[in-house]
Amino acid sequence: MSEEKILYKELSYKKLVGCFYEVYNKLGPGHKENIYQKALSKEFKLQNIKYEIKKRLKIDYKGEIVGTYEPDLL
Repeated sequence: MSEEKILYKELSYKKLVGCFYEVYNKLGPGHKENIYQKALSKEFKLQNIKYEIKKRLKIDYKGEIVGTYEPDLL
């Protein structure tokens, strides 16, 4: 898997964490995961952060695909 370099890594991290806190502070605790996912998707759009939903990633172990992983947001 190729790794991309993140420009302004610290600033990018702070922006993402800011989105997480914004969603949590508006919604509070206790919601189902899909509610937070939808709200975070909306916040990413508002902040012009590129993302993908439910992208399937192949898991490679020593040259063999052993499974797939599907994160909510990437």
